[in-house]
Amino acid sequence: MTANKVRGFSFRYDDRPHTEVFQKSVEIREREKDQRYCITWKQEDGLQVMQTITEYREFGAVHWVLEFENKGTTDSGLISQVRDCDQEFALPDDPKKIPGYETPDGTAKVYFLKGSTWERDEFRAVPRELTPGIAQQCACLGGRSSDTWVPFFDINQGERGYLIAIGWTGQWNASFERTQHGVLVQTGLQELQDQKDGFILYPGEKVRTSSVLILPYDQGQEKAHNDFRRLMKKEFSLIGKPGRPQTGPLCFMGWGGLPSDVLIERIRRSAKYDLGYEYYWIDAGWYGVSENTQDCTDEFTGDWGLRTGDWSVNPYYHPDGLHEVVEEVERAGMKFLLWFEPERAVQGTPMTLEHPEWFLHQVSGDKNLDMHLILDLGNEDAWDYIYQVLCDKIETLHISCYRQDFNFQVLPYWQNHDTIHRKGIHEMKHIAGLYRLWDSLLERFPHLIIDNCASGGRRLDIEMLSRSISLWRSDFQCTWDADPEVAQIHSTGLSWYLPYHGTGAGKHKGDTYAFRSCFGTSSVNSFWGYAEGFGDEEPVEWVRKMNREFKKARPYFSCDFYSLAGYSVDRVSWTGWQYHDPDSDSGVVMAFRRSQSPNSVADFKLRGLLDGCVYRLEDADTGEWQERDGSGLMDMFRVTLPHPRSSKLFFYHVVQKVVEE
Repeated sequence: MTANKVRGFSFRYDDRPHTEVFQKSVEIREREKDQRYCITWKQEDGLQVMQTITEYREFGAVHWVLEFENKGTTDSGLISQVRDCDQEFALPDDPKKIPGYETPDGTAKVYFLKGSTWERDEFRAVPRELTPGIAQQCACLGGRSSDTWVPFFDINQGERGYLIAIGWTGQWNASFERTQHGVLVQTGLQELQDQKDGFILYPGEKVRTSSVLILPYDQGQEKAHNDFRRLMKKEFSLIGKPGRPQTGPLCFMGWGGLPSDVLIERIRRSAKYDLGYEYYWIDAGWYGVSENTQDCTDEFTGDWGLRTGDWSVNPYYHPDGLHEVVEEVERAGMKFLLWFEPERAVQGTPMTLEHPEWFLHQVSGDKNLDMHLILDLGNEDAWDYIYQVLCDKIETLHISCYRQDFNFQVLPYWQNHDTIHRKGIHEMKHIAGLYRLWDSLLERFPHLIIDNCASGGRRLDIEMLSRSISLWRSDFQCTWDADPEVAQIHSTGLSWYLPYHGTGAGKHKGDTYAFRSCFGTSSVNSFWGYAEGFGDEEPVEWVRKMNREFKKARPYFSCDFYSLAGYSVDRVSWTGWQYHDPDSDSGVVMAFRRSQSPNSVADFKLRGLLDGCVYRLEDADTGEWQERDGSGLMDMFRVTLPHPRSSKLFFYHVVQKVVEE
């Protein structure tokens, strides 16, 4: 199965199908091993629609994005019902029938991926059966792309199917309907689906809509999802690219509302004990000025939220403007990470008073909601302002990782400012401005990485992930008593698609089970991140050991992923993962006996190994090792944990390869 002929889209122009009123031309442009080309549709009045297509031949995948531009001298006609993907994907009838249930058109399913919602079962794959005449529909919530649902889908019929991803950081929707010979897939911006209204473009105006990525498969879901991870790692992620970090960071967190001298003392202690951290992470609370500044010891206290939008360093906490903190970070051999939320501002902060025309508002009737404004990134002056602010902070504070958060549902703001025949315009221009902002920062600062946060992982889509890494995939980890088993659940679900994501390891020192539960391609530790400091009897040796263990395992977490015990949200089962690097024929195995599990033994079947090869497995806790044949490990690998709420980590590598005749 290939994606060479998969590139369908549709829209209506003055209520006529675009194929009836536009002429098509093709421009071919080669890009290394892959092929990139453009299909341009032109209309007599000057409207042009360009579909830029990239075929990733190594993976049999295809990606495209649409741009609409009015090159005429008058307003365009009405553009409506824009479906960035409008394609029937071939999927023959399934010859296997379910007894007692007629399925003449097959038993295909579509798997939706649950989004970030501060819940235990975030990133759970939810299967829905596809039956003729019933469209299975899905959409995100409030204008953030992975709020409620993540825009990644798996159309599956046994060994074959299609992985589909939408690239749009605003309000998307998707529809899947079984047809006689396949599945009809329609995706796009929710605001552009109206049959009665749409948008016109003024002379010289240009917008883009969502991108689409298709990966067909015919060798089963497990291989398909690992192919998708490889595609994301090789072609989309900035991690590992020349000039950028080669891995996700290991971070030491400090709350921004703590005074500079306290932060400096923590940094010095970290260096003294050689804890191995790579980045110093200062979260929210560091910014803004108020007449009655309150102590702000954590994210749940103080008035830091009311200062959002004022990006001057708070002189009450940081009299030197954070410069002394940054100097101490660099002396300790670390890089600097700083939190921002540039798209949101609270009414009354300086820039909202000086330039109210730069901000979008909503009218909900709730004063607590309506006091929050959105910086209009489609406004050139507003865009230039925030770009200069961020560039200044990155340069003067030597920021190596720029952390951007977004803690609000933005859709009502866009809708409130759209007018008749201009539906979706504010959303399209804001999202295009967001992409341009990040692209411009990455171009200006070749060393920079961007952390993509939005109340946790509520902006996970291929457009954002091609520009950033998610260091904090869920706000579930915010509380001091967050259940580490939820981190296991989130890792299992999200790793089905993404090679790079991370979370926080909590605030409790000495808890190996919790620490390992949060392993990923990046990690942030907040052991000494708040008001409490280093004590006399701190288990610094344990922290040092765990960080070394994490960094040894980290390279594998972006490799092939295998869920050894399936997906479960209960507290009585075991869970386990294997991350395998096929290039070096090595990897890690992680096993967890959950808190209420009555079973002391679990049998797993490893994957991706080679028959006839001998592998050495080392227990990270005891240093003991064993050698096993690859076929035997894939038949059964037994793990024993005598006590509930405990874990095992094994490193393995090939020591004897198959001798080819």
